[in-house]
Amino acid sequence: MKYNVKIAIPFYKAAYSVLFVIILAFVRGISDVREIGGAMDANIALLAMVFCADGYYQEVSGGRWEVFWLCPSKTKWQTLLQRFFLQITWLIIVAMAGYFVFYWQRPGKPEELSELALWLQFGFAVIGSIFFFGSLSFTLVNLWNNLWAGLGISAICWSLLNSTTGQKLPEALYVFAYGGKGIGLLDAGSEKWILGKFSAMVFGSLLLFLGGRKVKKTIWIPKQNNTGSQKSIEKQKAG
Repeated sequence: MKYNVKIAIPFYKAAYSVLFVIILAFVRGISDVREIGGAMDANIALLAMVFCADGYYQEVSGGRWEVFWLCPSKTKWQTLLQRFFLQITWLIIVAMAGYFVFYWQRPGKPEELSELALWLQFGFAVIGSIFFFGSLSFTLVNLWNNLWAGLGISAICWSLLNSTTGQKLPEALYVFAYGGKGIGLLDAGSEKWILGKFSAMVFGSLLLFLGGRKVKKTIWIPKQNNTGSQKSIEKQKAG
């Protein structure tokens, strides 16, 4: 576990994720506490997309992929999943704590609404966004065997969903409906954003399932070492 924590959440990633939220709270203006969740939702999803992309790529960049390959398929996938959920947990903690950084702007606080309820509502919403976009980049990078290709496709998906194009989707399929089509759960008629978050969790789970099948069948081998390393691995497996 300690080893996977070091791999999944190294100091530089922990630092830039915290700085990201702090900077966001200083550059994104709000006037009401009900706007905090909407201001954070899509941006935290972008952070998750970058943060979770290199779960296995670190084995390649660190030169450990050959040793990783020799592990049983089930062990490989369990290790990657553990790293992924460690990253997701960290991002949720950062987002939930970062919510209160926005209070430096002294936003208005409607007396009829519970600030605790708004915060918990945001927590539910941001879990859906973090899980979906974390799963998206994590899976695409592994499927394409290319960090930048996976991140690029994920970024295109994020841009489309976080635009007027995405807003045309039904709320039940729109992951950003929480911030884009209503202030939240406590507003009459805006409850459908919850379905969008459930859909995000379902699609994210399907992505992880696809990623798991890929890892169990084969593994990312750097192109420059592809031929020689593959022969070496085949000999070791045959032996």
